[in-house]
Amino acid sequence: MDKKEIVQKEILDFHQKIEDWFKGNTNDKESLLSDMLDNFHPHFYMKGSRGNELDYEGFSNWLPTAFKRFSQIKIEVSEIKIHLTDMHALAEYIETQNADGEINTRKASAVFVLNPDGRVSWYHLLEEWI
Repeated sequence: MDKKEIVQKEILDFHQKIEDWFKGNTNDKESLLSDMLDNFHPHFYMKGSRGNELDYEGFSNWLPTAFKRFSQIKIEVSEIKIHLTDMHALAEYIETQNADGEINTRKASAVFVLNPDGRVSWYHLLEEWI
């Protein structure tokens, strides 16, 4: 896979994992939590669509509170665009969540660190309602 494909796969895989997390769709909660956080940089920072701001510690503390929060959630990611530099990727995408009949759509911009081992790490995430 080339770098753009790796970034796209990470975006899609993470959203599938968090959908499973929100649904409580796992036999091993700790393993899924660890798997979700593995690709987040220790200096990760996000500003959510509600204006909330979280660093890595805040995000990792928030995730357990969201387990089984939405039993019927469906998350779709579309319109992924990725721009590369030597060490980073900037991705833009649309995320639509249908949570128990309530539909929310947001535009996301994410910066990823392109690690020497071929993996990517979420570094910065900005979400806004559309």
